[in-house]
Amino acid sequence: MAENLDAMSGHVVEDFKTKFLTQLGVAMMGQHDIAVVWAATLAAEKGAFEAARASVVDAIQQATAACDKAAIQSYGDIKMALRVADWALKAVSSFTSAGATAILALTGLGLEVVKTFAEEIEELDEEVYVYEEAMVAFEKALAQVNAELIEVEEQVRANLLYNLEAIRSRKGAFDLTIKRTENNGSQDLQVERGLVNEITNSYMPMIADELKGIAYRIPGVSMKMAVLRDGHIGIGEQGPSGPFGEMRILLEELVRDLSWEVEKGAEDLRLAAQAIVDRDSEAQRRWDELDSFLDGGSGIDPWNDEHERDTRERP
Repeated sequence: MAENLDAMSGHVVEDFKTKFLTQLGVAMMGQHDIAVVWAATLAAEKGAFEAARASVVDAIQQATAACDKAAIQSYGDIKMALRVADWALKAVSSFTSAGATAILALTGLGLEVVKTFAEEIEELDEEVYVYEEAMVAFEKALAQVNAELIEVEEQVRANLLYNLEAIRSRKGAFDLTIKRTENNGSQDLQVERGLVNEITNSYMPMIADELKGIAYRIPGVSMKMAVLRDGHIGIGEQGPSGPFGEMRILLEELVRDLSWEVEKGAEDLRLAAQAIVDRDSEAQRRWDELDSFLDGGSGIDPWNDEHERDTRERP
């Protein structure tokens, strides 16, 4: 699409590049960054939850073995390594390459979803001689696993909240605000009809359709039901799914809105070419009316307030 535009000239073409094409690239990169952060937090939570489950199974097996040894008056022990943060870090590692981190820095987003644990969480290593000691050690093991999970989930939630704030403070990096191109009264538009048609009838509709497809699939990704558990586990019944769902709806609406803007951008360029090159009076009238129509927007407001977004949270 850019090559086609570069092959043409005139004020309208340059205005279209400035107002639409450049801003489209910025918005798409910004939305890509949101998707990376969003996916990374889901991966971190998944890794943490899998590690917590594995640790509980390990604790049960060790406690059972210790009780069996205690029954025959033999010595046993229960050891529990810290693994929840490690599994979460491993799960998110594919999103934290140097290149990805550098790109995210351009939009002010952060991918430090999980860090190592604070020193106050210590690995369990308990000697067991009798049944009662085995049960006490088992309870300590479960408490350690839960403390690990709380630590990771608090970090995941904090990262989501940080990035939501970063996105809202730099709306222009994620949201294209389309404006009609201006002619400035000149008739210097130099275009090739085939190139214009290729842009407005092929490239841009294809981009718009792809964005629609992405927006359609986003609501199918949920953390809430996947992590639903007893309220005493981790940071609560739904884990960090609240801000995760908030980011999901924000991303979906940004992508849906961008799809509409791409469609209208194609219409803008098509009408401009018809009005100026073809001297089409009907196209000129529709082009003039497009300005006020664009001001009305798509009807989608990604920046609606937090309360409204929360009430629309999907499971």
